[in-house]
Amino acid sequence: MLGPLEVTEGDKVLTPSALKQRTVLALLVTHRNRVVPVSTLIEEIWGESPPKSAVTTLQTYVYQVRKLFAVHAGQHADDILITKPLGYVAAISPDDLDLTVFEKLLARGRAALDTGQVEEASTALHSALRLCRGSALPDVQRGALLSAQVARIDEAMLRALVLRVEADLQLGRHHELVSELRALVAENPLHEDLYAKLMIALYRSDRRSTALEVYHELRCSLNRELGLDPSPALRRLHQEVLSDAPSLQPPVQARTWGGTILQNVQLAQLPPDIGDFAGRNDDLADLDRLLTPRETAPRVVVLTGSAGIGKSVLASRAAHRVRDRFPDCQLYADLAGDTGPADPAEVLAGFLRTVGVRPDLIPSSLRGREQLFRAWGANRAGLLLLENATSAALLRPLLPSGPHWAVVVTSRSVLTGLAGADHLRIGLLTVEEAVEMLGNIVGKERVAAEPEAAVDIVTMCGLWPLAIRTAADRLVAAPHWTLDKLVVRLSDECDRLSELRTEDLDIRAEIASSYQELDDVERSAVLTLAAAKTSIFTLGAAASMLEGDRQLVDSTLDSLVIRQFLHTAVEQGLPNGDIGYQIPVLFRLFAMELLETVGPILGLV
Repeated sequence: MLGPLEVTEGDKVLTPSALKQRTVLALLVTHRNRVVPVSTLIEEIWGESPPKSAVTTLQTYVYQVRKLFAVHAGQHADDILITKPLGYVAAISPDDLDLTVFEKLLARGRAALDTGQVEEASTALHSALRLCRGSALPDVQRGALLSAQVARIDEAMLRALVLRVEADLQLGRHHELVSELRALVAENPLHEDLYAKLMIALYRSDRRSTALEVYHELRCSLNRELGLDPSPALRRLHQEVLSDAPSLQPPVQARTWGGTILQNVQLAQLPPDIGDFAGRNDDLADLDRLLTPRETAPRVVVLTGSAGIGKSVLASRAAHRVRDRFPDCQLYADLAGDTGPADPAEVLAGFLRTVGVRPDLIPSSLRGREQLFRAWGANRAGLLLLENATSAALLRPLLPSGPHWAVVVTSRSVLTGLAGADHLRIGLLTVEEAVEMLGNIVGKERVAAEPEAAVDIVTMCGLWPLAIRTAADRLVAAPHWTLDKLVVRLSDECDRLSELRTEDLDIRAEIASSYQELDDVERSAVLTLAAAKTSIFTLGAAASMLEGDRQLVDSTLDSLVIRQFLHTAVEQGLPNGDIGYQIPVLFRLFAMELLETVGPILGLV
């Protein structure tokens, strides 16, 4: 995956030779251990014009790949490529995929560099880069989704390279880096960070005049290609080279305790706040009230909501607002691992290294690390931000015991079993908040000039923050567009999800990810209710459409509400004040697209 597509079993090469089979395999592997919908595979292979026989042909491709693996690898076919109701899963152990090993090494190297363990960072990053063999998947026919995956992988490889160079610079290896950096800037002629590192390496190698020439080369390239000047950071570096600033000297080995540099280190790890935050005043007021130290037990606040609803942004904003109440430390961890939930023992080890515990003194057991972390924090006032928690069992070992702590948790699901925790459910924005958010991103003047179009855009985005950000990014990327032009493009429901896609965000993919988290009953319910094309329906109507037991249907609807696949409201005119249910507009459009592919198979259309 970090180069050409190559699948091996011992000395046997199992990579299919047929192009479309390679595309199927590449897509399944890049989404390892997750269901890849039939519709996604069809779109990747044939684009917007699949043949009528697409489903049957795809099944043939999957059969051929499965058969190839089974014959050569000596495994049962169904153990490798697993058929699910709406797609396929490639069952791959994380350690069997170069990409997964690379990502683990990259994460380890980045964490080590952040905590001053430079030698460990350099070792991990060198190991990661030894797995790279050029651009990802150059021998695979790629559609939109694989192209996005390739861009992500290539960017990760470049990021690993930049971090490794930074680690080697900190270790005083500037002489060895000069030639390599010369080649890297030739391959990436507008990458300012690489130019900066080349200038530093040259300066530390007593080649000050050459470092200045490199700056002028970049300035001319940027001006010629983009009409831009170098960034402020690079201009500052240029001035530092001119003035022989002391900051350019190789770093002196700081005093360490257990390999963690403690000099001038503040235990402040909160993610950056964003400048275009909008609304959520009531939620912020609740968090401001809850996130206060107390004398008995730590505060634990859980923010729950669907993907893209803005939990992380809200949690970060709230944490920054109260950080002065917790002066000893603000620690952060993302509990979403590459192949599943993060290991609590590894998270605790990271916290302990950050606070200065010598690596050889960190206990090997989860229980030991838990006790040591709590002992360290017993008399401190700290703030802990934990994102993407999936269960209370995962969280409990990470919670401090000191009374002067507060813990903010984000999760897509309701976390039961956390004694004393406060739970806040994060919903959609109001129209006013959504328009404010749009204006904060694209410019208030631009929104003020077309207020009705702004309302139309956020409404067609379903007041969903992630969709609004995607629409706003489209407008930022096209400053010559009017808001009304985007309204026209979004008005066609058949193309709306395709319009809500940028280089970094894809609403269809986000909804698909959430859809894959549903169980089979919930997925079937979503498709059946969408196929009925009923605007608002009651529990009784849903039970009739789903042809199921009323109590079971009630439970299914509740689960879909929690996962944001349904909204609820008490509507006038409904009998006995019944709850009205409605599929959010973008989720409905996703379901209708899926119905075109799998509806006939399931007998829904």
